[in-house]
Amino acid sequence: AVFLFRLLDLTMMKRVGKEGSGREEFNIPRQLAISPNQHLYVTDQNNNRLQILTTNLKFEIPLKHQTITSPIDVKFSIDELFVLSIRDNPRILVFTLSR
Repeated sequence: AVFLFRLLDLTMMKRVGKEGSGREEFNIPRQLAISPNQHLYVTDQNNNRLQILTTNLKFEIPLKHQTITSPIDVKFSIDELFVLSIRDNPRILVFTLSR
């Protein structure tokens, strides 16, 4: 799950997702990054995908592809590239957000 806390007093504001393999579920979420368009990208390691959430913490279609297996880290650059580290087949994948 992803938890949103108010920094001032650490009150939990919202929780999204739960454990599992379906839509809006996570199986070992490892890392997250905020994209230039303010979306939240969460590595969902054992589901072999990236979960993408909007600024309102609403789930979008997850990024799932045969090259994404056991993602463990995600980072964004200033030119809209994102880098994904893979655990099971050690490599780094680089994607662009532009079409």
